[in-house]
Amino acid sequence: MKSVFVNYVLAAERLDMAHAVEVRLPFLDHKLFEFAKSIPVPMLAENGRLKHLLREAVKPYVRPEVYDGLKQPFIAPPTDLVAGNPMFELLQDHLRSESFAAVPFFDQKAVIKLLDGLPAMDAASRASMDPVLFMMASYGILQSKYGL
Repeated sequence: MKSVFVNYVLAAERLDMAHAVEVRLPFLDHKLFEFAKSIPVPMLAENGRLKHLLREAVKPYVRPEVYDGLKQPFIAPPTDLVAGNPMFELLQDHLRSESFAAVPFFDQKAVIKLLDGLPAMDAASRASMDPVLFMMASYGILQSKYGL
């Protein structure tokens, strides 16, 4: 999952830089950061609910669905997995490579069969394959760089 997250974070960085907006609003005040750093960890998450103290602080000012809501990750739009798209070509190269074949927990023949079947899929089905294919490509790249 870390490899999928990295792709989404990098996509968010590209989007916010391209449009000169900040998608992850930081707490820049150093005094606030020093205070937050001093808070005991059990106060930060209660019963598995993250950002407990922050939620309690803003409770009077936000709607219940925001207060009780789950974290929503920024998910980049899926790549158009069609021939001619540079990202699709990159996936093809990595998933058909010898380094990907060396990844012990993927069946490269099955992955190639999936790649070959993408053109026949409708757009929604291809989009659902995007995170899976990028995760597999990430493992292939890790294999080539670090030898899993």
